[in-house]
Amino acid sequence: MILPSISTATKGKVTILQQDLQIALNLGLDRVVFETDCQLVMNDVLSNSSYVNELQSLLSNCRALLFSNASYALTYVSGQVN
Repeated sequence: MILPSISTATKGKVTILQQDLQIALNLGLDRVVFETDCQLVMNDVLSNSSYVNELQSLLSNCRALLFSNASYALTYVSGQVN
């Protein structure tokens, strides 16, 4: 069990991913690739990490939505440096 402090940015990225997954499902979209520039978010969604905070609920929802459609994928793209 992990007890990290979660940044507002990370929580925001997971919340946006959850909303994007729900929109794609509601629209009946297939073969959707969701991209994130936060490797922590991707790793936590795709693993069975267990947090003891509000992030756990968001991650669980993202996992359920992502795996509810076998043609959905989550990938990491490195952020562009200025």
